[in-house]
Amino acid sequence: MSKNEALISEVIPIVEKNLRVINAPGAGSLGEQIEQGILKRFGTIQESKCFALANFLDPKYKFAGVDEERRNEMKTDVLSACQRNNQKNSDDRTESTMKHL
Repeated sequence: MSKNEALISEVIPIVEKNLRVINAPGAGSLGEQIEQGILKRFGTIQESKCFALANFLDPKYKFAGVDEERRNEMKTDVLSACQRNNQKNSDDRTESTMKHL
């Protein structure tokens, strides 16, 4: 990627791609040093709910680089958030209707 900025949804795929390239045969000790640096900075990136959710919601990626367990967890979180939002909207409409009666 040849740009100075990245969207939050791009971080997981970029990290995963860089790790795959660095772990390619022939990378040697420089590859190991770079891998250690990436893991030090981004090693737990998949565990970040914010990054995983952004990755899921971006149609270009749809959970690229996220393991199956994390995908299922995020799907459940998104569905729960939608249900809570729908319930809140329904409650707000009911309350508004009751005020006008």
